[in-house]
Amino acid sequence: MVGGRAPVPKSNRNFKLWLVLGLIAAGVLGYGTYWFVFLRGTVRTDDAYVDAPIVSVSARLSGRVDAVLAQEGDRVQKGQVLLRLATDKLDIQTKQAKAQVEAAEARLQELTRGTRPEEIDVARAEIRVGEVELRRRQVELNRMQRLAKIKAVTMEQLDNAKASLADSQAKLDVARRRLQLLQAGSRDEQVNRSRAELDVARAQLASAETDLADAVLYSPVEGIVARRRVQAGEVVEDKQGVFQIVETGKTWVVANLEEGQIARVAVGQPVEVVVDAYPGRVFRGRVGPQFAATLSRFSLLSSSSASGSFIKVTQRVPVRIDWAQDTLPRLVPGLNVTVRIQVDSN
Repeated sequence: MVGGRAPVPKSNRNFKLWLVLGLIAAGVLGYGTYWFVFLRGTVRTDDAYVDAPIVSVSARLSGRVDAVLAQEGDRVQKGQVLLRLATDKLDIQTKQAKAQVEAAEARLQELTRGTRPEEIDVARAEIRVGEVELRRRQVELNRMQRLAKIKAVTMEQLDNAKASLADSQAKLDVARRRLQLLQAGSRDEQVNRSRAELDVARAQLASAETDLADAVLYSPVEGIVARRRVQAGEVVEDKQGVFQIVETGKTWVVANLEEGQIARVAVGQPVEVVVDAYPGRVFRGRVGPQFAATLSRFSLLSSSSASGSFIKVTQRVPVRIDWAQDTLPRLVPGLNVTVRIQVDSN
C-alpha cells in the first residue's frame, strides 16, 4: 500500500481499456452500417426550403383607394377584384374625350359630305341681292355726280356715294367668292387635318378608358394573399406594390448543395424530401435544373476581398427539386426541408 491507497489491479485497468476500445469499435461499426444502408450513393443536405411563385401586384395609375376587397390570408381566384380606386375624375375625363370624338366625327362628316344644295341656293341669292344693291349704288353715284356739276351737293356727299358703291362692290365680290368655294367643296388638306384631329380624339378616349379600367385591380393568378400594403382612403402611386400573392399548386424545393457534391448530381435523379412541418413523412421528388451561379454571387456583399487577404469558403449551388407525386399537404414558401438525393442506384 502506498500513501494509504490500495493499488488498482491490472486486470481492472485492462478491462476499462478494452471497454473503451469496444465502444469506439461499436460506434465505427454502427456508423459504417448506417452509411452503407442509408448514405451510400446519396447526397444529403438540410440547407433546403420550399419555394413557390410569389406574384407582386402593383397599381397601374395613381389615385385614392376607394375599396380594398382582399385581406391577408384570403384565397383569391384569377381575375378576382382586389382593389378599386376612386373614379370621379376619370369618369369626367372619359366623358370629355367622348364629346371630343363626336365633335371631330361631325366635323369630318361635314367636310367629306360636301356642300348641301340649299347652301349654294342661299349663296346665289346673296349674289343677286348684291348685284341689285350695286346697281342702286351706281345710279346714286351718277346722280350725285350730275348734281355736283351744278353745285347742288357738297363734295362730302359725293365722296359718301363713291364709298357706298365701293362697299357694295366688295360685298358682291365676297358673295361670289363664297359661292365658288361652296361649289368647289372642301380642300384635301382640310379633310386630312380633320381626320388627324379625329385620330387624336380617339387616342385620347382610348387612354381615358384604359385609365378607367385600370382603376380596378384584379388578381393575375389563383393563390393566397400574403401581403396587403394599402388601406382604403390612402393614395397610391403608379407602379406601387399593393399586394403579394403566393400562387397555389406550384411549389418546389431549393436545395443548396456544397460545391463538392454537385459533380454527382444530375437532372432526373430520385430524391427523398422530409419537411420539418410534417415529421415522419417522406415525400418523393426528382432533381431539376441547377442554378447558373453559387449563392455568393447573388448576395449583396461580395465574398471577394480587395485587401489582398483570401479565405477559401465552401460555396453552395442551388438545385431545384421538383415533386414526383401528385398528392401533397399544404406547403408554403420558406418551410425547412431535408433532402437526400439518390446519386447511385447500384
